[in-house]
Amino acid sequence: LLAVFVVACLFQAVSAVGFSQLAARTHRLFQRLFKTAEAQKLRDLKAEILSLKNDISRTSAQDEFAKWAKMRRQYDKLLSNFEQAAKERASKKSSFEFMMSWGLWILFWVLQILFIIVWRKEAMFYIPRDWVGPFSSWLRFPFAPAG
Repeated sequence: LLAVFVVACLFQAVSAVGFSQLAARTHRLFQRLFKTAEAQKLRDLKAEILSLKNDISRTSAQDEFAKWAKMRRQYDKLLSNFEQAAKERASKKSSFEFMMSWGLWILFWVLQILFIIVWRKEAMFYIPRDWVGPFSSWLRFPFAPAG
């Protein structure tokens, strides 16, 4: 009875928060706990892009056109690399969140079905027959013992 209660409360809590919200928070937690090389690469690219952008803004396009054009091409290349890496990371995040939310949903429903199968012939509580009159046979439907 306690296991059924705990799983039901946990399921309701997760449903209230939302499976996708819980998956997003889990992904953020994993990102903080396990620093990946991909995340470090994105941070380095971002820092390099910002540094280069500051250099471009300090360089006059009319006076030093060759230097400005070279930095601009480098900036465009870095920005393209950053956008590609960010797309890959977003794709991985989306995939993780999808798998996590569906995995949780399936886990909870399998547990509920397992509880029904295991305890289907065991009554969780009894209601005296005279409280419900002729409806007692309907209330015990489909597997509960009569009583």
